[in-house]
Amino acid sequence: MLLAQIEFCDVLIINKSDLVEEAELIHLEKVLHKLQPAARLIRTSKEEIQPSDILNTGLLISRKPMNQLDG
Repeated sequence: MLLAQIEFCDVLIINKSDLVEEAELIHLEKVLHKLQPAARLIRTSKEEIQPSDILNTGLLISRKPMNQLDG
């Protein structure tokens, strides 16, 4: 289910990024980009994010609910 959510999303938030080494963040971003190349990746710490960063982005390609997607 986690992989399906990543593959379906249009925005991925990496929270608490200040607690992780830069090399680990870069590795995580590469993995996430392979799973969902169209998603916007946002690094944040302490959940500092604006609603406009994640709502009504216009990035989502499919309008089908996840339970109707193949796979």
